[in-house]
Amino acid sequence: MKNLLLFLLFFPITIWAQKVCGSDEYNKSLMVDNKIHYEKIEENLNKWIKSYSRTKDLPPQQYTIPVVFHIVWHDSIENLHDSIIHQQLQVLNRDFNLLNSDTTILTDTLKNLPGNFRLTFELATLDPNGAFTTGITRHYTPNTSFSYFDNAIKNSLIGGVDPWPPKLYMNIWVGDLSAGLLGYSQFPGGPILTDGNVIDYAVTGNQMYHWTYGPQYAGGRVLVHEIGHWLNLFHPWWGNDASWCGNDEVDDTGLQDGPNVPAGGCPDTTFSNCNPSERENVKIYMDYCGDSCMVMFTKGQVERGLASLHTYRPQMINQGTTTEIIEENIQRQLDIKIYPTVTKGRVYIEMPKDIIINGITQVLVVDMMGKVVEMETIHQEKNLTLFLYKLSNGTYSINLINGGYTIHSSKIIISKSSIYGGKVEKEDFKKVLEDKK
Repeated sequence: MKNLLLFLLFFPITIWAQKVCGSDEYNKSLMVDNKIHYEKIEENLNKWIKSYSRTKDLPPQQYTIPVVFHIVWHDSIENLHDSIIHQQLQVLNRDFNLLNSDTTILTDTLKNLPGNFRLTFELATLDPNGAFTTGITRHYTPNTSFSYFDNAIKNSLIGGVDPWPPKLYMNIWVGDLSAGLLGYSQFPGGPILTDGNVIDYAVTGNQMYHWTYGPQYAGGRVLVHEIGHWLNLFHPWWGNDASWCGNDEVDDTGLQDGPNVPAGGCPDTTFSNCNPSERENVKIYMDYCGDSCMVMFTKGQVERGLASLHTYRPQMINQGTTTEIIEENIQRQLDIKIYPTVTKGRVYIEMPKDIIINGITQVLVVDMMGKVVEMETIHQEKNLTLFLYKLSNGTYSINLINGGYTIHSSKIIISKSSIYGGKVEKEDFKKVLEDKK
């Protein structure tokens, strides 16, 4: 990679030099002018990450992000069909949920690095005025191209489109970007009215169209990369001023002094010129390695990205009470019984007799500190017995989760002096011994 970078210093007119992400340059000016503000954001991220590390035993949560695509076109070729936007959305939902099969290219220790954001991106169904929408807007512009210098694509007064409320929607602008710019995004902390992601129309979708810049940009992963920036993920060489190695604030990406580019192939191992030299994780979405090579966010990147959602965009992931309403309705309709509520250790779960609950239902026993202390699964069985004799006296919550929703939640009390839930049948003796190990 480093030989390639030396080559580029003398011969900058290359495919890579012409196709770049502008997020570093765009955000650096904002961060220089508001240093204390961004330091506070970083401080809040680290506080959340420390708190999150104490709750990792909890079941992972799925988040839904409402999205609006603003198609800003001058030539008709730039006015992308809805189907291309839907294809791009499929790429986002695949890659941010670690459902991409091309992680098979990861070798040795790299196999342990991928993390799962569990983010679902859905086109908005209601616009800011409460009217039904497809989540895709279309606007003709007299501008023949856009750049990050003036952010014109985000401003209706200079040929662009004003955002929908950025605290409630993730705005994505699609247009013709100038000077080889593939896209750029605003890190958390910038002006609210310019918050969002910008991407070139020629790298939108999930396949090679006749207007696509090349196969290295035909997989829809430029937008995956840009949304990574929107989640406060930096390039792994972030901050590199040519005299020292960058720091992306993520421990498992390795020190890196410059990008890996499509022309360099997709190597398993390359080492930086940092001191100390470290192995670079070439195949991450936040590098420049091309769509067929970038296949993962690391666990550390996921942790940082989720921190940014919770500390900077809480309204977006918690807007309304849709999930709570759905769960309340489900629980009201399902006659699930969990008893006894005070027990020595044995707990019975009875599922509805007249309703079939499809799929796997997770049964999580959670202590008052939020730690999962016991886990079982129900595969459409009507009855399940929990043996909780190893648990200490105290109050616990039993949560049944199916399809991402809590379909039932009950509290129980473990009390060794209880007269209930203590009789051990002969056939259960083995299970009790296992629980005591």
